[in-house]
Amino acid sequence: MRRPQHRRPLRRRPGEAPATHRVWVSQDQPLREQAPDGKTYFRIRLDGEPSPEWMRAYRAGLLGLVPEDRDAVLRFEFQGDSVRFAASDAEVGRLRKVLERRVEAVNGILSGGRSISS
Repeated sequence: MRRPQHRRPLRRRPGEAPATHRVWVSQDQPLREQAPDGKTYFRIRLDGEPSPEWMRAYRAGLLGLVPEDRDAVLRFEFQGDSVRFAASDAEVGRLRKVLERRVEAVNGILSGGRSISS
């Protein structure tokens, strides 16, 4: 008879947040930011800062993207608990939808491929 294996908890550095396996896009409107060089950026808030594990899954999931989504995703800059991207006003809605799909896909990967809901 096999003995049940007990998983040891992952060690964290002092002050490091526990790993989270899911991240959600806030329903708040994107914040507009004007850069000194004249570019317009938008910032979308997340419900928390993605863990390193989540970010690894996000990057791994970029390999099979269709060209339109890949071009959009390459604009995303994860900064703490938000995502910043350069865009015109007309592009914000489309880029938000791409971000939401990517976040949902990564959450699914980290949930073992199961569909998860907020």
